Amino acid sequence: MKPPPPLPQAVRRFFASRTTFEPHPDALRIAALFPVIAAPVLREANCSLLLCFTCPVNDKGSVSLLGTDLHTPASAYTPYFASLTSRLNKAFPVGNSPWNHFKAVPNETQL
Repeated sequence: MKPPPPLPQAVRRFFASRTTFEPHPDALRIAALFPVIAAPVLREANCSLLLCFTCPVNDKGSVSLLGTDLHTPASAYTPYFASLTSRLNKAFPVGNSPWNHFKAVPNETQL
């Protein structure tokens, strides 16, 4: 039997945008540290999913978490989005432009 094909990145990614779209001055620090911060949040919530992520931060200040497990969709992490958002806002406060709740990347299109 052949294993199922890996999920596309868009299906494995979830993100938190900011209330104001502007670059974050600590984007590189967030990209390096937030996956390390996110793992204990998920562990404390008894998450049984893989806890490995990459964390790009785009030029509009949005933080994405991309699961490295090629077969776990972002939707599997939905119960933990509020906790992850809370920890993100505590770890990297941004004043009047906090991060909104994490949500899965829209990946359904109609042709």
